[in-house]
Amino acid sequence: LALAAGEVLAEGVRQVHEDGSGFEGSTAYHRLSLDMLVHTVALLIGIDARRWDPLRGDARLPPGLPTGFVAAETDWAGLLGADGRLQPSPALVERLWRAAGFTRAVTRADGRALLIGDNDSGRFIKPCPRYEVIDAQAARTRFPDRFVEREEGEELRELGEDHTHLVRAIEALFGADDDASIDARLIRWLANGRTLQRPSREGGASPHSGLSAVPAPPDDCNTLELPFPRRIDTAQVQLHAYPGWGLYLLKGDGLLLSLRCGPLGLSGTGNHNHNDQLGLTLHLDGRDWIADPGTYRYTADLAERDAYRSVRAHFAPWLRDGDAEPGSLTEGTWRLGNQARAVLEQATSTRLQGRHRGYGGVVHRRVDLFADRVLIRDWSEDGL
Repeated sequence: LALAAGEVLAEGVRQVHEDGSGFEGSTAYHRLSLDMLVHTVALLIGIDARRWDPLRGDARLPPGLPTGFVAAETDWAGLLGADGRLQPSPALVERLWRAAGFTRAVTRADGRALLIGDNDSGRFIKPCPRYEVIDAQAARTRFPDRFVEREEGEELRELGEDHTHLVRAIEALFGADDDASIDARLIRWLANGRTLQRPSREGGASPHSGLSAVPAPPDDCNTLELPFPRRIDTAQVQLHAYPGWGLYLLKGDGLLLSLRCGPLGLSGTGNHNHNDQLGLTLHLDGRDWIADPGTYRYTADLAERDAYRSVRAHFAPWLRDGDAEPGSLTEGTWRLGNQARAVLEQATSTRLQGRHRGYGGVVHRRVDLFADRVLIRDWSEDGL
């Protein structure tokens, strides 16, 4: 118990940034790791006080641990409350609550989360997944490798991009009693009726300005204007800034616009990152205008893995000539080069701007949101 609980509590703080975003740089892996964390924390806070009594003294770790393994240092006296039961650290409690906010921020109006980084469909506990019902003939066309019963008129497809179950689970851990979903009921059962106290500070949605002096695009920059079919109420649009991840979102009135600009995940190794620095996604009124295709294969087809990691699979600046990548794809299946060194230059509720050096010179992108359109401008200081 000392080993397992200590590692869970330490890794929870390490793997969730202070702003609530996951340290792997992937919305799908954010879901998977938080799925593990929230259910395990619920189980731990529900454990009877008598089980924790031996840890008040000298909690010895079991023998036979791997050579070189360094167990987390855990202050059990500070984590066990007056009732003798576990109370996670304030840092972990804040991260858990803000992780739900991050998931809400990256979720479109139809309940599906944006695909940023590797798209793993793994789940820790899946009591009640969401499905869409599609016509059997359409299913055979969309999924030619999947068997569909010929006599069946309909086919069910699991919506793996739906992460709302994670929000329900986290909110139940923080005392949401009005949720009768099986996800919330499972958390309440694991926690034995105990809950965590919501932090006073929400975090994760504050306006974030990058540089004090923001470079302006030249008159001859590359420009793309996307007119909207209706006017957007920009007063409803809010900025959701996640600098720990390097993801900035404009969301409101049916709009969800994202800019990727920041560090690589997994302590800089970029295991699950793609070459999407300064890349955009745009969702409006139930339609994807600019979408990230996710991941096609992992080790079963390394060439296709790299094709989907490539800058050319993303709506990001890339050079007209040659096949240059802003981050090296040759450092291994589970690594991405950090040549881009992306820097946020400005983030407001109507403008997102950043730069990177992945092509050897500085490349900028500015995205301006207006009521009737979005304006995208790219330029380089070095003649790229």
